[in-house]
Amino acid sequence: MRIEIDPQSGFCFGVQKATKAAEKALEQNKPVYCLGEMVHNPTEVARLEQIGLQTISIENLEALTKQTVLIRAHGEPPETYNAIKKHKINLIDATCPVVKALQQKILKTSQTLPNHQIVIFGKNNHPEVVGLNGTIAYQGIVVSDANKDLDKINFLLPIALFSQTTQSETAFQQLATEIKSRIIAKGGNPATNLTIINSICKQVSGRKPALIHFAKSMDVVVFVSGANSSNGQYLYSICHQTNPRSYMVQNTEQIERHWFHNALSIGISGATSTPHWQLQTVKTAIEKILE
Repeated sequence: MRIEIDPQSGFCFGVQKATKAAEKALEQNKPVYCLGEMVHNPTEVARLEQIGLQTISIENLEALTKQTVLIRAHGEPPETYNAIKKHKINLIDATCPVVKALQQKILKTSQTLPNHQIVIFGKNNHPEVVGLNGTIAYQGIVVSDANKDLDKINFLLPIALFSQTTQSETAFQQLATEIKSRIIAKGGNPATNLTIINSICKQVSGRKPALIHFAKSMDVVVFVSGANSSNGQYLYSICHQTNPRSYMVQNTEQIERHWFHNALSIGISGATSTPHWQLQTVKTAIEKILE
């Protein structure tokens, strides 16, 4: 039996940066509060809480004057920074550089192309999307489902299309194609009325070719991810489309022995919010199950 961990898996740069910032702050033996769950991964959140990180919501900021608050990789809207400043809170800003740059790009686009509708492809209440839309006072149009949300857009007016950084590249291109079709149907010209800014993180989209190769090379794939991780859902879908014997788990308790019947090779991969240590834990658990 061959059991391998996907060499391309593990934390992305942004999550790794935020996690290290939290761990470093906690070394001072003072309270550190994270605004929202650090990552969409219950196992990693539990580990961080065990070493002292406390998860809070924005409603808690008023009571944390002069305390230390960390903004996670997803980023936050301007009003959060204003509240932190107002309450004299010590800020650790661990916003992913890719997300921070996208916030600025959306803001600049709204200023330089004021007649354009800003359309953001992403989950409506996802913290990253809230931060992105918040930079333009929530004037953007969030599209999470092309079959339902496109009615929010006026196809007679110019459009600037962005994406949440962890969305599917294929879904984004399909959405862009659908928007072009609707502009044409209204008698418009996509060449002049549609600006497409592919803002999907290359660390997410770039994993697709290697992940397909990895999934093809294994009899069974166990994909480790938090259930509400956007990039996890996207990457797992690639695994499952490539290898139907792919299974997603949040923790070792969800692994089932019958998955491995007649399998000679088992691959373990994960979301960009799944750390290497957790993948190793899953590998060890599978080895014990198969003893």
